Amino acid sequence: METPRTKLTIITPEDYQELLGMYAEEDTFKYIKPLQNKTREEYLDMMAFRLEQSLKNEGYYWIARHNENKDLVGALNLNPFRDTGRIQLGYQISRNYWNQGFATELGKAGLDFGFNQWKLKRIHAFVVPGHHASIQVLQKLGFHLLDGSFMIEGEPPIEMYGIDPE
Repeated sequence: METPRTKLTIITPEDYQELLGMYAEEDTFKYIKPLQNKTREEYLDMMAFRLEQSLKNEGYYWIARHNENKDLVGALNLNPFRDTGRIQLGYQISRNYWNQGFATELGKAGLDFGFNQWKLKRIHAFVVPGHHASIQVLQKLGFHLLDGSFMIEGEPPIEMYGIDPE
C-alpha cells in the first residue's frame, strides 16, 4: 500500500529491530497500558504474532516508511480487538514524525484497505479518554464516538469509536 508520503508493507522480521527502537521512544505507548514496560522478548513475540496474523489474513500490521528517505515513519494495524469480535484501526508514529499528519495519512490507507479489500462493515478504534491527539485523528478520519466504554480490569477505561463505509 502507498500513501502520498509513505510506502506500507506487511511487517517482516527484518523490521523488528527498528520497531523496537520506536517502541522504546518516550510516550510511544503512553496511552496504551498493555504495551507499556514490556521486555524485548515480549515485544518480539508480539511482532511475530502480528506477522503470523497478517500472513493468515486474520489481521494486518504494516510498517510505514517515508518515500524519500526510507526512514521508519510508524506502523499501522487493522486487527481484532481482544475477544470483542470487533476490528480495530491503530497506529504508532515515530517521534520524529509526530504532528506532521502521518497518523491521519496512515489511517486513511487502513480504512481504504479495510472497507475496499477486506470488505469490513465497520471499523472501530479504542482510545483512552484524554488522548486528544488520537481522538482528533479519528475525527478527521470520520470516526464517531459510540455509546459506552470498555472497562478492562487493571486498565483505564477506553472509549469506542466507529466508522462505517461511505
